[in-house]
Amino acid sequence: MSAPTSDDVRSAEFRLAKSGYDPDDVDQLLEQIVVALDAGEPCGAIIDAADLGSARRGYERADVDALLDRLAPGRIRPAETPVEESKGILGFLRRG
Repeated sequence: MSAPTSDDVRSAEFRLAKSGYDPDDVDQLLEQIVVALDAGEPCGAIIDAADLGSARRGYERADVDALLDRLAPGRIRPAETPVEESKGILGFLRRG
């Protein structure tokens, strides 16, 4: 399967879920990705920097994640970071 184009990103549709990604956050992220793709630039760093909030009636996480995985295969977004790799507040307190 080939990487999605900016037209694919523009036409992406996501199911709504009782709890999912905040649609405004996702839409803003997708706008940034479209600009990068139209300029011929990679979008991995944009995806890495994304901070997608939650919403009661949000976009289905699996749908959004599937598109992002096609755009930047092999990346681990913060929500997927294994616990042992996550520094969290305790990591900062230990450094003192």
